[in-house]
Amino acid sequence: MTPVSLNPETYVVGGLPLLDADVVWKEVRFNMFNYPKKDGTPGGPDTVALRVIYTTDDGIDHEQQYSVGDPKRFTIAADGKTIEPVVAGTAMSKSSNAAILLNALVNAGFSAAKLEPGDVSVLDGIKTHNIGAPEVTRSGIEKPTNADGTPRPPLSVPGSIISTAGAAPAAATATGPDPAIVAKAVATVAKIVAANGPTDRKKMVTLMMTELAKDPGKNAIAKAIYSVGFEAELIGEGIGLEGETFSAI
Repeated sequence: MTPVSLNPETYVVGGLPLLDADVVWKEVRFNMFNYPKKDGTPGGPDTVALRVIYTTDDGIDHEQQYSVGDPKRFTIAADGKTIEPVVAGTAMSKSSNAAILLNALVNAGFSAAKLEPGDVSVLDGIKTHNIGAPEVTRSGIEKPTNADGTPRPPLSVPGSIISTAGAAPAAATATGPDPAIVAKAVATVAKIVAANGPTDRKKMVTLMMTELAKDPGKNAIAKAIYSVGFEAELIGEGIGLEGETFSAI
C-alpha cells in the first residue's frame, strides 16, 4: 500500500508543550506512544503518534508526541518516516493531534504539496515560532486533563515559519519535468495572473485544470508549478512567486 498522505486536506502528548517559543524541528518521525493512565502512571492505551524533537534557542531538545490514531488502523515504516493504512483508503483524522499540528504548519505557509508523499522527514530542519492550540474534545472521550484533574495545556503548533532552509527536500524524480511541459506551465500561469491578478498556488492549479481542460497533458503541466526551479522560469514572463502566491512583477 502507498503511504498515508499528510496533506491536511486529506485527513501531544509527552512533555510540556512549547508555547511562544522559536524551535527547530530537529527530527520528525512516526512512532508508537503509550498514553499514561488518568492517575499519571504508565500503562494507558497505545497510539500511533508523530514524534517531533524540537530544539529551542538554548540548544535544549524537547520531545513532543502528537497522536495519529489507533495502531489497528495504521502501520509504521521501519525508518519511521511514513505510515501506511491497514485498510486501503484509511486517512488521518482531522481531529487527531498530528493533523492539528500539520494543518497549523500549512496555515503558517508550508506547502501542502510537500506533505502529499507522506514522508515526514521533509520537515527535518525547519524553524517555526510555536504557539498553543487546544486539543479537540472527542465524542465519548473525557476532556484532556492532567493527572491532578487540571486542564491539559494546549498543543504546541507553529504560528509562523521562520525558516525552511534546513528542511530536507521532498522526494524528487531523477529527472525534472520535460522542458516543454515547464514552458507550457509558465505560459499558462502568466495568462491566468494577467486575467485574475495575484493567485495562490492551490487556486492556480484549479484554474490551470480549467484552462487546459482539453489538453491531455494538463495534469503534468499543473504539477510542474511545484517543480524545483519553476520560480526562476517565471521571471522571464514577468511573474514572481512570493510564498504561495503568483503575481506580476
